[in-house]
Amino acid sequence: MGLIASLDIGTETTVMALGRQEADGVYLEGVKFQVTQGVERGVIRDWEQVEHVVNALQGELLKEREVEVVNIGLSGAILQSEICRVRIQLQRKTIEQGDLWRAEERCRGMHPEEELIDIVPMVYIVDGEENRRSPLGKMGRELEVVFQVYKIDPRYLSRLSNLFSNIRQICFYPIVRAYQEILPVHEMKNVALVDL
Repeated sequence: MGLIASLDIGTETTVMALGRQEADGVYLEGVKFQVTQGVERGVIRDWEQVEHVVNALQGELLKEREVEVVNIGLSGAILQSEICRVRIQLQRKTIEQGDLWRAEERCRGMHPEEELIDIVPMVYIVDGEENRRSPLGKMGRELEVVFQVYKIDPRYLSRLSNLFSNIRQICFYPIVRAYQEILPVHEMKNVALVDL
């Protein structure tokens, strides 16, 4: 289908991975890393240094291949986070995907002027009963969702996007999203998440 690149700009190391999107998943095509300079506590302080590192990684890994999407993981002091609690009345007796979407839209509506990177559901409360797993299919009258909201300065995002002028789509996400998705969802005993 197409190539997807992922980038993690760390304080000590910057890592880029390249994967090929197929119908049954994403297959890793390669990983490259370089020592980072100009980053402090996850915040880019020297844009020229970081641009040099990112360009070097693109030159090594992409080698004139056309990449459709670049996913950029964000962490550190550049991200602001807060808790947002949303309560909605259920439209039917059981919780459906539409109810979860309505809760998320209500949370987004509470931050109209801010650049939201992600909204991560942390806790679901159905009629007063707390649960960390998806409440889909549960019966109830009222759903409350506690979201962790991640925000960032839009000027910072714009500068970061400019490092990839030849890429059509750039997606930003907080690194914590990976932890949130893999750990509680999969009922596996032997799961590891490696932060490169």
